[in-house]
Amino acid sequence: MLGKAHFIKDMEGMRGKASVYRLDPPLVEEDWEEKEKGAQFVVVSAFDVPFSGPETYIFQADEDGEILNWSEMGGSFKGGLSHVDALEGAGYTICEETACSTETGS
Repeated sequence: MLGKAHFIKDMEGMRGKASVYRLDPPLVEEDWEEKEKGAQFVVVSAFDVPFSGPETYIFQADEDGEILNWSEMGGSFKGGLSHVDALEGAGYTICEETACSTETGS
């Protein structure tokens, strides 16, 4: 069963497309010290990096979109620009207001 990623807002001032999502349930992962960290809010950033190519990363954030940890979270990937694919890779489907998207690739 997929969790829900509730769209909060698009971020301004970042390269590419970056948006804030509230995750239900929070995304829980172990960090490099093997301590669990939970992320209720994340920023998903899709950017075509010069000389490296497209990448879509998920970062732990607060509700305003301030990045709390620059380590890429599960679902992050190189080779594409898709918030949907990254969040699905982390186990979530995107919801805007009351509807959840099951489409892939955008």
